[in-house]
Amino acid sequence: MTDLHVVILIRPGTCLRRVGAAFAAVLVALLALAFPALAAVIKIDRISVTVSDLARTEKFYRDALGFETVRLGREDDPSFAHLLGVEGASFETLTMRLGAQEIEFIKFQKHGRQYPADSHSQDLWFQHFAIVVSDMNKAFSRLQQVRFTPISVGGPQTLPPRNSSVRAFKFRDPDGHPLELLYFPPGQGRPIWHALFWGSIIPRSGSPIPRSVSRSMPISSG
Repeated sequence: MTDLHVVILIRPGTCLRRVGAAFAAVLVALLALAFPALAAVIKIDRISVTVSDLARTEKFYRDALGFETVRLGREDDPSFAHLLGVEGASFETLTMRLGAQEIEFIKFQKHGRQYPADSHSQDLWFQHFAIVVSDMNKAFSRLQQVRFTPISVGGPQTLPPRNSSVRAFKFRDPDGHPLELLYFPPGQGRPIWHALFWGSIIPRSGSPIPRSVSRSMPISSG
């Protein structure tokens, strides 16, 4: 084991609080060296999405995608607003469930900015979640019963074999949030994705689907 020597130089008259902070910083650094560990995501508890109209959102996700309403709420806790980066904000929430997984929709009193009009799938803000289905034709037919904005051109697309040959369709909800329907061929992905019509919710980016998607992390069911 390598010896580590730390010297902290303190000028006369230095504030005791600063001295304490310096010692605390060194202690944290020493503990990190002594007990190295790899950080890992264990589970995703829930996705939160900002919307402008909870009633409209509830109707869209229920009628188009089979979500069920779990609860409505209101949040005025300033510490939670600080965590979200919106100081002094109060907001209402709508929690909906698809199978065993939940999405939380948040409506702030003050509306935020819209997505840039020239957005593309490679942009950093094109983060979205995909809904895995066992029957793409049936899911797409249900979606067509409501108003939505398509992103994919010409309906569901079949990706090349290097991307697992899945079928995908991207679209936007009433607030412009990108969403995606995904269908995996037999033998691809998790068994539950084939056993249930609405198989799972997967956080996604704009990148293609890798072959290791069967090891991806859906939202926790508990």
